[in-house]
Amino acid sequence: MLISTVDIDSFVSFLVLTIILLASAAYYRLRQHLLRVGERVEGTVIRLEADENDLETQRYYPVVRFHTSRGVWLEARYTHGPEVPAYVKGQTVTVLYDPDHPTRFVLGATPVSTWEWGMLALTVGVLAYCVYASLNQPL
Repeated sequence: MLISTVDIDSFVSFLVLTIILLASAAYYRLRQHLLRVGERVEGTVIRLEADENDLETQRYYPVVRFHTSRGVWLEARYTHGPEVPAYVKGQTVTVLYDPDHPTRFVLGATPVSTWEWGMLALTVGVLAYCVYASLNQPL
């Protein structure tokens, strides 16, 4: 039995979208956990670090310095870096961090935005379409 290019394309699309959906779910769970138990402090972006390993597009990750409630100054790189810098050096930001694991934090510290819900809905929709298209292909 030969596998058609359409089957491979559908499978790859399904796989990529599944990974994006799982990553989004993990980020959402972290954010919800931090909204529940995290501590909110002000921090300062001390620099932006470019990802040297990304050959296609360069992403800029803010490195933030903040003071924890336990009296420790912490300097940590944020895990999300957009292609267009969203922060500038010296900018004051709200940091929501896990008191037990202070390097686990989010910036902005707001509930999930409309844009994020829209992206999630779009991802689920495209994923559902890929499944539908792959199941309804003529043999």
